[in-house]
Amino acid sequence: MDMTLTTNDFIHSFIKRHEQRCRDDGTLNEATRDAFELLARTYGMLMTIDLEDAKYGVLRWTSLTKTFERQALPFGIASKKAPAPKIKDISDVIREANAGQDEES
Repeated sequence: MDMTLTTNDFIHSFIKRHEQRCRDDGTLNEATRDAFELLARTYGMLMTIDLEDAKYGVLRWTSLTKTFERQALPFGIASKKAPAPKIKDISDVIREANAGQDEES
């Protein structure tokens, strides 16, 4: 008997792990059900990629990982990226420097 997990096994385990928590925190409701199911399918495909496929394995894994992370954000499943620091305008930098000099004098 083959004990290899199929895509459907991973989909069901994903739903079992995350469905109740997402319902409890309000991110999973009737309006977001299809998106959640798509996220579960993406997870299932991600977990069954053949990374030994020299031609497309890593490329598929990278693409599906990015897709999964983008789809998972609204459900609080993927980690959020830290926001990029705001680039200061040169006038802000000059004002801050001048304010620091005024305080020293």
